[in-house]
Amino acid sequence: MPIIVKDFTWTQTESMVYITVPLKGVIRTKVDILSTENYVKLNFVPFFFECFLFRSVDDRLSAVEIGNGQAVFKLSKIEPGLWPQLASPDAETREAQRALRDAAVRRYGERAQEDKTQRDTAKHELGRFAVGEQMKLEQKERQRIEDVKESERKKATEELEKWKEHQIRLAEEANKNLSKRAEAQQPCQKKTIREWFAANNQKDSNIFSDHSGNNCVRESGRIDVSFTPRSFPTPTRESTDLQEQEWLKKVAESQRIRDEQNKDLREEERNPQWLRDKGISYIKLGDYKSAISAFSHAIQLDCHMASLFSNRALCYLAQLDEHELSESTRLEYCTRCIDDCSKTLELLTPPVAQNLESRLKAHVRRGTAYCHLEFYVDALKDYEAALKLKPTDENLQVDALKDYEAALKLKPTDENLQADAERMRKIVQGSEEI
Repeated sequence: MPIIVKDFTWTQTESMVYITVPLKGVIRTKVDILSTENYVKLNFVPFFFECFLFRSVDDRLSAVEIGNGQAVFKLSKIEPGLWPQLASPDAETREAQRALRDAAVRRYGERAQEDKTQRDTAKHELGRFAVGEQMKLEQKERQRIEDVKESERKKATEELEKWKEHQIRLAEEANKNLSKRAEAQQPCQKKTIREWFAANNQKDSNIFSDHSGNNCVRESGRIDVSFTPRSFPTPTRESTDLQEQEWLKKVAESQRIRDEQNKDLREEERNPQWLRDKGISYIKLGDYKSAISAFSHAIQLDCHMASLFSNRALCYLAQLDEHELSESTRLEYCTRCIDDCSKTLELLTPPVAQNLESRLKAHVRRGTAYCHLEFYVDALKDYEAALKLKPTDENLQVDALKDYEAALKLKPTDENLQADAERMRKIVQGSEEI
């Protein structure tokens, strides 16, 4: 049964009515409030309060404040003036109260429907207005594009006309120069065929005599020929195009590395081998951050040394044991360790006996990083790959089994994890093939 709140208080002014309803332990999100022109209701289980007002109020301008163990109704009067009482005299009987309550609920529903209709209408009008504005903007944009096209077309036409006029002037100047040159030279005497034969009837007894003196000499000139720029001295061929492109990429990469080198560095600081040895010495001293800096600088100089990525992954993995690391930093170190191990395995191709130890370390370190991230399925794959490389390594077997036992302690109900751990245990014991 609800508890009817009767110890409420109320005050008024010429334009406002204030009703204070005490509610012990009131929570704002769990209060149900209904307010109309002549009726207010508040329900907070187990408390219940309702009031049939003496006069009508404007509920759109009214408000309710909840807090400090009470609810305060601030009702705005439609007609200014003081009320002789708060409750309506028409609500003395239960039948009258029921009728007024039903009318208030019905009015509340009608007003809610009116508000919804107004909101829908306003939303529809706003949508139409937005569509209209968008169409105007698109029309302006199309007009702007057309204006730009027209302006460019006029500009191109004017430039073409200027070019034509320039070519005509050049042609006229060339003709004038040719005419002047022809007038400056001695013109050749034109002869008819009969005159030519008559002049050459008498043959010279010397076959080496020069008879070209009567012929016009052709003018000398120069023709400039240009070729497509090419980096190779040989002609281009489709069969060697891929090799040439690969060579050019390598040259560009080498040039980029040389550009990145700092002129202030010493000679040994530009040597990736020296930087690698320096980073290893930092690892032995426990200074992993300095080691990471050394390996990162060496990678900038030579990004094809797998040992640089492998050692940097070791530094990221070693820092995970520090207790003051935040969760975001720990996640970052694990992710970088996984990326460096993946890069190491990518560079250690083809897999041969000489790089077996390096590939083994990369798989183990990546698997350990996956375990820190609780990606146990991926970790199992790396441990299996490491055991394939060196199945007799007892330390590797023990480490793999410890990681999965630790994982089982974190998630003892994970069936997939239990199956993986059991499989790893059989592999270590030698009862199952990898």
